[in-house]
Amino acid sequence: MDKLTKTIKKTNAIDRAWEKVDRLPWNPQLLRELKGRFKPINLIVSGVISIFSQILFYIFFLSKLDNILQYRTSQELKELRLFDRYCLGTPPENFANYGYSGNSTADNYCVTDLSNNWVINWELWYLDMFVLLGVIATFGLLIVGSYLLVADLAKEESTGSLNFIRLSTQSANSIFLGKICGVPSLLYLIILLAMPLHLFAGMSADIPISFILGFYTILITACFCCYSLAILFGLANVGMINFKAFLVSGSVLGILILMTNIWFYGFFGSTSQISKTGFDWWSLVYPNTFLTYLVEATHLPQKVVQYLPATNLEKLNFYGFAIGYNVETYFAVALANYALCIYWIWQGIDRKFRDNTATFINKKQSYLLTLSVCFVFQGLTLQKIDTEMMTSDYLVLQFIMSCFCLGLMLILSPQRQSLYDWARYRHLNNRRDRSLWKDLIWGEKSPATVAVGINLLIILFYTTPAIFLFIKEQEQMATIWGFILGLTITLLYASIVQMMFLLNNKRRGILALVTIVSLMILPLVVMGIFGIQTGEMTLVWLFTFMPTVALTSSGIDSIFGTIVIAILGQWLAIGLCNLQIDRQLKKASLVGSD
Repeated sequence: MDKLTKTIKKTNAIDRAWEKVDRLPWNPQLLRELKGRFKPINLIVSGVISIFSQILFYIFFLSKLDNILQYRTSQELKELRLFDRYCLGTPPENFANYGYSGNSTADNYCVTDLSNNWVINWELWYLDMFVLLGVIATFGLLIVGSYLLVADLAKEESTGSLNFIRLSTQSANSIFLGKICGVPSLLYLIILLAMPLHLFAGMSADIPISFILGFYTILITACFCCYSLAILFGLANVGMINFKAFLVSGSVLGILILMTNIWFYGFFGSTSQISKTGFDWWSLVYPNTFLTYLVEATHLPQKVVQYLPATNLEKLNFYGFAIGYNVETYFAVALANYALCIYWIWQGIDRKFRDNTATFINKKQSYLLTLSVCFVFQGLTLQKIDTEMMTSDYLVLQFIMSCFCLGLMLILSPQRQSLYDWARYRHLNNRRDRSLWKDLIWGEKSPATVAVGINLLIILFYTTPAIFLFIKEQEQMATIWGFILGLTITLLYASIVQMMFLLNNKRRGILALVTIVSLMILPLVVMGIFGIQTGEMTLVWLFTFMPTVALTSSGIDSIFGTIVIAILGQWLAIGLCNLQIDRQLKKASLVGSD
């Protein structure tokens, strides 16, 4: 009985403490999340996990020195002739190297000082500890935090409390900032408790504190961007409520593994981490790229460190300007990229939170989004002005833009009921707002095919001048026609997506995505299986989303008739799809919908 009384008193004390906190001008959603998670048992478990993990981590790094420290006498040293990553010495001349390992260098020979103690490169040891802790923190924050946020939104949606939150007077910014700060709060506690060890390792490796704080800033911004994207996906009407969290965290894990392999082991088997194409955008938003500058700040030779070489990052340019040469420029450009991503993500969050049937962005916003994407990725494509390689670089740009347009179709296409409402009630608008073309270009609920077409024209007009300026003359027309054909086939995909959004199926969004991805990938897979080269069956290649491959392999003059046939065939298919859409919408304007 006394034990029960003590428990009740403790609970009442905690409740009174929270009541005092409630009187402070805090974010209400943040308080709600913290109340549910900052229970004594949760705090104790989080603290134990963090401290125990740090102890195991430190023991693991001490064990890496066991290979050296187990030998104590100089006689053992002479007989051993040992090399190790953390040794700091040079072998004598005419040295018979039978203890040498392939991962060692001439500076890894183990020697002892006058007191018979091993000379150990403690700076490298602490640097390895610092970098590995940073990578683990990045994986933990991005993957676990994204999972927790999407799982929390899925739980709110399944219980119906998300709709209740929508009715509150709080803004979307206030609510979701509270969720970002509150839902992974125990994860933040685990990471914060590990910060002293991380700071100690960094300062022991002679890394300037300003560089360490810069890395923390990049990591926090990356987390905020990733968490915002996770929330946006959590608000999407894609079904699969129970699998959303696994899908998001799995995608983040895959991207992190890929980028970590690239930056620590090279770009697809090469020694370079910079591809000089639009793919380098991932290096700007991968937070551990910034660790390169911290490794360089230690002044340890790269042959000793053997990872994150600064020489590759120094090659990173934007419209020909070096942005990776110094830490300040890279820091500013990376934050600018994060800010641009966060801005567009929160535009979608605000719209989807207030109206779950709305598109992620409106048509006017899509034109500005396309311009910003063109600006960023063409700048990364023009890192080097090499006319011999620019055709392949623009082929990469076309691939990136095709993927972007695929996403644009899905976020711009209105839902079935919205399209039916537009078709049924458009005639009730006043005469000034009844223009069909005006509605197709700017309207919220009208079909997205015309808007996607305008976005494709923006891409074409933005990239064409650079093609004539920087690609060698004999390949200019092939690249231009490749862009035109690629954008036209993308418009066909947009028409198919809009047609599939009219299906009477709850999973029509997923079906549309699967269909378009299949149309993009399957033709290339089939031609690869049958060994069809780019110079063969040109007409078939021109109906893929990468027609530039075939055009650059063949003479443009010899296949001009084939190009005309391909364009006519694509526009015929686009016309038939839009005719079907028009028929369904006219039918919806006369008959009731579900």
